[in-house]
Amino acid sequence: MSENFSGVVRIADISDFITPAQACILPLQKTAEEPKDEGVSIRERTRVFVAAPTKKSTKVAVSLNDCLACNGCVTSAEAVLVQEQSADKMLEEIKNSEFPVVTISPQAVCSIAARRSMTVPATARLIASYLKSLGVKHVIDSSFARALTLELSYEEWLEKQKEPTPSPLFCSVCPGFVCYAEKTHGKLFVPLMSHVRSPQALSGALVKDYLARKLNIRPETIFHATVMPCFDKKLEASRSEFKMNGTIPEVDCVISTSELNQLIEGFTAEETECDGPSSSALSWLNSVEHGVMRGSMDEETSGGYGEYILRRYLEKGAADLKVKREMKMKNMEIVEVSNGDGAVVFSMAKVYGFRNIQNMVQKLKRNKFPISYVEVMACPSGCSNGGGQVRADTTEERQELLAAVNEKYKSIGGDIGDEASAMLTEWRQLNGEHEKLLKTEFRVVDRNVLGQAALRW
Repeated sequence: MSENFSGVVRIADISDFITPAQACILPLQKTAEEPKDEGVSIRERTRVFVAAPTKKSTKVAVSLNDCLACNGCVTSAEAVLVQEQSADKMLEEIKNSEFPVVTISPQAVCSIAARRSMTVPATARLIASYLKSLGVKHVIDSSFARALTLELSYEEWLEKQKEPTPSPLFCSVCPGFVCYAEKTHGKLFVPLMSHVRSPQALSGALVKDYLARKLNIRPETIFHATVMPCFDKKLEASRSEFKMNGTIPEVDCVISTSELNQLIEGFTAEETECDGPSSSALSWLNSVEHGVMRGSMDEETSGGYGEYILRRYLEKGAADLKVKREMKMKNMEIVEVSNGDGAVVFSMAKVYGFRNIQNMVQKLKRNKFPISYVEVMACPSGCSNGGGQVRADTTEERQELLAAVNEKYKSIGGDIGDEASAMLTEWRQLNGEHEKLLKTEFRVVDRNVLGQAALRW
C-alpha cells in the first residue's frame, strides 16, 4: 500500500519507509524506568505490528497518532491504516452504525465515470444507490465543504494583506504537502501555512457538528466515511486536530476511489428516467443521489484555490489590471497581476508535484519566491491524478484516462456559494462556537527522536 501514498510522503528524506526489522523509535520517548528492548516487528505478509514479549516488559502500543507525531516513519502507520481505514472496515461500521454518512469528492466520481465510460450523473446515482443499499443515510458531495474552504481562504488572505510586509500564504488542503512541510521544513513552512481546514476536514465538522445538531443526534452515533482521490487523506483524517473533544473522529474512515470502484463492481441500480428534483429541492444531503455533482467554477480539478483568490482579487481591483500567466515548468504556473504602471500588485502560483515543491523550497530559502498565494499539491497534475484514483495499465492508457477525468470534471461546474453561505449561517445559529471548527493548526515535528533512532540503528 505504501506505493499509493504521494511522493512527498514516501521520500526517504522524511524516513517514510520502515526498514525490515528496524525497531520503532517510540520506546525512545519513554521514561528511563521503562524497558528499552521492546520493539515493533513487521510480519512480511500481513504487515501487522507485534510487540516482542519479554518477561519484564510490557507491550508497546503504537497508535496511528503516535506514528504521525514522532517523525520516525510514516509507513509504520501503514498497517494501522489497512485495518482502520479500509473498505472492509467501512462496510463493517456502516452495518453496525446508527447513522452512517458518506462524503465523496467529485474527483472520485469523475475517475470512476471515466474508467467505466459513464456520465457523471449516472455514476453519482450508481454510487449513491450502492451506498444507500448498505444502509447509508446520506451521500454528500464534498464540494459544499470546498465552497466554504474557498471563501474562508480568501478571507484569510485578505487579513494577511494587512501586515506591513505580507508573507506568502500556502494552501494547506493537501495532506501530502502538509506532512512534508511539518517534517522536513517545519520552521520554514508552518508559519506560512493557511489555517483553513481542507474540504475533507471541514466535511467532518459539518457532519459531526452541524448535521448532528440540526437533526438532534449525538455525534458519536454517526459513522462518517469519505471517498477521496488520495491515500494521504487517510493520514489527514487521523490527525488529533480533527477529533471532537479529543476523542470522537470527525472522519471515521477514508477509502480511495479505487477501493470504492472495486466495491461497486457487479452492482446494478435500477435506472430511472427521472431528471431528479428541481434545483430548489436539491440540497447538500440529496444532490448526489439525484446525479448532481458540483465541480469548481474555474474548472480546476484540485479545487481552484489559487484561481478563486485571483478571481476575487480581480473583481475588486482596478479596471486597468493586466494578468500574465507563465508556465515555469511542467505542473508549475506563475500568475502575476500588474497595474497600469506595470508594477506587480498580486501574484499566485500553482505548484504540483514533488520536483516543483523542491524547487520552490530552494527559492524560498533564497528569498526568491515573491508570491502572494501558493496552491500546493503533492501529486503531479493535482487531485484528479491522486494516488487513490482508478488506474489504467499502461502509461499511455493512464494519460488518456487522466484526460478523460479532467474533461468529466469540467462538465460539472456549478456555483453553490449561496447554499454554502446559508449552511454557514444556520450553523452559526446552532453552535455559537462553530468558527473553532473552520480552522486547524500545524506543528513543527521534532527531529531529535529521529536522530536518536539513527544512532541506535
